[in-house]
Amino acid sequence: MTTGILAISLSGIMVAFVGAFTLNEDMGMKRRALDAAMARIEAVRMQAIASWGTLVTAPPLPKFEIPGPPTAPTAYNADAEGRLTLTPINPPNQTAYVIAAQVCWRARGGRIMGGDRNLNGVLDAGEPDLNGDGLPDCPVQLVTTVARRT
Repeated sequence: MTTGILAISLSGIMVAFVGAFTLNEDMGMKRRALDAAMARIEAVRMQAIASWGTLVTAPPLPKFEIPGPPTAPTAYNADAEGRLTLTPINPPNQTAYVIAAQVCWRARGGRIMGGDRNLNGVLDAGEPDLNGDGLPDCPVQLVTTVARRT
């Protein structure tokens, strides 16, 4: 009887341990994705400050890679990349740009983190767009505006 109770208790503890491990991996990946997205947005903002007229707004903008954990790909096998969009405000003068970055990824076990089910950065049929911006919903989404003084 005691052995049975101990076995049930230990199995519950193991389930909690595996859940905590998965959550820790997900939060680590989210942090890496956030860091990479912020760095990419800042690079575009610096380009805008240095040479306003050379900003490229025609899609598709290049994807940016998100570094996986040190043990990837054998332990984690994450597939992550971010998408950056530049939207001019007040064209053709283009006195400001909205810069947005979003990141979705494939986590351990093939779980897709975010609404971009095929990880192509495009809103496809059946993928959620809860905020109505025309882009897939992702766990990491950053938006900022850069303006030119005239």
